[in-house]
Amino acid sequence: MADQANGGAASLEELERSVRRLAPGVRVVHTALEPDPLEPISGRRVVYATTAPLPAMASLAEHLEREHDCMVVAMSQQLARGMDVVFCANCGESGSTERP
Repeated sequence: MADQANGGAASLEELERSVRRLAPGVRVVHTALEPDPLEPISGRRVVYATTAPLPAMASLAEHLEREHDCMVVAMSQQLARGMDVVFCANCGESGSTERP
């Protein structure tokens, strides 16, 4: 998932080459970070706020819906703005995306 969401396998290979060039012999581990709610959200409508890059947001929201049985109604990259995210989730500003 991580390579698909963030630019594809080619981007990961390029990143790994750069790391190995800077630190030859270093161990490189690929990982995917997925949202894991602290409380059950099954059957709920949720706003997903993250710091993930825009290309990753849709697949992360789909993960929440598939694995946690919820409906993501809005997404935002503005996690650091706190409650402003909830109030602006439908305003269409850059970094906020309403989902049908």
